[in-house]
Amino acid sequence: MFKLILHHTYKMYGEAVDISRNENHGFRTAVSYTADGTGANTGVLNFDQPQSRIRVTSKPVWMHPRALKIEMWVYLTALGQRRNLVEGELSFAFFIHPDGVLWGTFLGPETPGGAPTWHGANSDVPYSPDGVQHTVPLNTWTKVTYLHDGISSLRLYIDDQLVGANYNLIAAVPSVNTSGVHIGHWPGDDRYTFSGRIDEIKIWKYDPEVPYKQFFCRPETRRCWKPIFDSMGEALGDKERQRAVIGLMLCINDAQQDLLRQLRRQGEPAMQAIDKLSERYRELWCSGNISGDDMKELLSAWLRLFEDLLGPDYMNQLRQRMLNCWQEFEGETLFKFREELLECDPDFVAYINLFTELVEGGPEQPEHPNEPEEPEPPDEEPTQPDRPNRPDTPKGQDSPFVTILKVILELIRRLFSRKS
Repeated sequence: MFKLILHHTYKMYGEAVDISRNENHGFRTAVSYTADGTGANTGVLNFDQPQSRIRVTSKPVWMHPRALKIEMWVYLTALGQRRNLVEGELSFAFFIHPDGVLWGTFLGPETPGGAPTWHGANSDVPYSPDGVQHTVPLNTWTKVTYLHDGISSLRLYIDDQLVGANYNLIAAVPSVNTSGVHIGHWPGDDRYTFSGRIDEIKIWKYDPEVPYKQFFCRPETRRCWKPIFDSMGEALGDKERQRAVIGLMLCINDAQQDLLRQLRRQGEPAMQAIDKLSERYRELWCSGNISGDDMKELLSAWLRLFEDLLGPDYMNQLRQRMLNCWQEFEGETLFKFREELLECDPDFVAYINLFTELVEGGPEQPEHPNEPEEPEPPDEEPTQPDRPNRPDTPKGQDSPFVTILKVILELIRRLFSRKS
C-alpha cells in the first residue's frame, strides 16, 4: 500500500541526506549534530533555537500523497507550546500539543462538499482507544507514528502502541504546497519549533503499483497477460469505448471506496480481522492456488465477515450497485476476452467463476453456524517475529474481486494513455 519517499538518519555528521532514493534531501537551519542518539553513532540533530528546522523542497513526489505514513524517533526536552514534528504546507501536520498529547491532522473536507479544514486525531479522549490520555514522554527516546490510510482512518502510535484513531474521515491527504515539508518547524514562522533531538524520520505515501505487483505475483502471469492487454488496447481503441471503460472504472471505484470506508469505520478489530484474511488471500494468490477449495473457503469467510460487519442489506445493495455499473456501461460488450483468458489463464477464469458464484449465491455457511466464534481463514501462517502487526507493516484491504477489476481497468487506462 505504501512506498518510502523520504528517509533521513543524520549519520553523515548531521547532513539531511535522503537515503530513500527520492532525493528529498533537507536544508538545515540552526541545528547542531550529535553522534549518539537511539544508539551509538546513529546521528542526531539538536533543535534548540526558535529557527531550528530542516526544510525539504516541494517536488512532484509530494503531489497527491493520498495515504501517508510518518515514523520518527524523537527526544522531547520541553513542552509549554505546540512542538512541530513534521508538517507539509497546507497538506498534513504531525505535532505535540502543549500538554504532551500527540496530534495528527491533514487539510481536507470533514463533510461531503464541505470546505477544507484541518482535522484528524489525537492521543486523548475521544480518540484514545482505551479512553485514557496518552502523552509523549520528556527526556526519553520515543517512536511516534502517523498513519492516514487515504480513505477513512487516521491512527497515531507512541512506541508502536495505538493511542489515537479517527475512523470517520472522508478525504485523502492533499498535495504539499510550494514551501515543502518542514521537519521540527512550522511552515509559517518560528512559533511551533520542536524542542529536543531527532534521530530518524521516514515518510511513505500511497503506492498505486502495489495492486499490480500483487496481481502479477503468480508464476508466469506477466508473460501470459501481456498479449491479452495488447489485444484489449487494440479492441478498445475508439473514443466511445474508451469513454465507456473509463466510466465503468469510475463507477466501480466509487463503489469500492464506499465499501472500504464503511468497513474501516467499524474500527480497529474489524481492520485487524480484514488484515488477517488479506494476508491469507495474498499467500494463496501468489502461490497460484486461486480456484481450489482453500480459496473458496477463504472467500466465503471474507463475505461472511463483510455481512457480519455491514449487514446483508448493505451487501445486497453493493452487489446491485456493481451490477448496475456493469449494465450501465455495457461491460459484456467491452470485455470479450474469455477465449484468450481460457487459453492463457484458465485458473483466473475459474477464480472469477468461483467468486461470482459465491457473490450471487451468498457465502457458504461454516459447518457449525451456531458457534459464536468468527470465521477463521484456514492454515493461517504466523506473523513473522521481526515484522509484528504494527504500523510499520501497512497492508492493503481491498476486497478480492474489486482489486481484480481495479487492476484490469487501470491497466486498460494506461494503454489508452500510451496511445494518446
